Formats: sequence, C-alpha cells, structure tokens
Amino acid sequence: MLAVYTPNGDTRREFEFAPTEIDVEVAELIETHSGLSFADWTQAVLEGRARALRVLLWFMLRQDLPALKFADTPKFRMGEVMVEFGHSELLDIKANLSKVDPDKRERVADFVEESLKRYEGQPLPKAE
Repeated sequence: MLAVYTPNGDTRREFEFAPTEIDVEVAELIETHSGLSFADWTQAVLEGRARALRVLLWFMLRQDLPALKFADTPKFRMGEVMVEFGHSELLDIKANLSKVDPDKRERVADFVEESLKRYEGQPLPKAE
C-alpha cells in the first residue's frame, strides 16, 4: 500500500505503508496516539477515519523527521492524506471478496472495481 500526502495540492509525497513491517515500539506509539489497538488503527486508516489519518501522517513524516512530536503534526484537509492500493493488492482483494464481512462486501467490491479502473490498459503485475 501507499500512504499519500498532498498538502494544499502541492507536491505529492508517497510512503510505502506496510503495517506488518512497523516496529513494535512505533506500533505502541501509534496505539497511544490513536487510542486504538494497532489492528483497529490499521482498519480505521483504511476507513478514512480522521484521527487514524492524523496518526498516519505523523508516522509518514517521521520517516524524514524522526524527532517530530505528534502534537507538531501539521493540520490537513481530509483529502490530503490517503491510502492507495497497488494493482496486485487490488487483485488480491478482489480474489478474496468472499472472506469480507457480508455487510461490507458490496462496498469493498465497488471500491476495488473503481480503483482498478486506473490500471486499465496496463499490463498485469508479475506474480512473485
């Protein structure tokens, strides 16, 4: 996944966002600042919840500014911080829709189909 920050429509900044690769000490800080378990925070990021996105932005910016305090995380508009899935990730989600909560399945399927449109005409990702 990519975490994307585009402040005021300026230069787009992308960070690789792999929750399973986050160090446990950082995960604990994320839990402290989000008020959620790490798993719930990850889900809240995917749902676009404001506090979760603020914590994500803080986490992203700390990649370049390790001393950045959470309180110093810049204010942002909701559309300036988001998570994007890569082509292969979207295809994996599509292939596993049967595992998605039935109450959310249609919404997830619509999201995946809409997101896949940006890859139309491009070659399929190579299997790893």
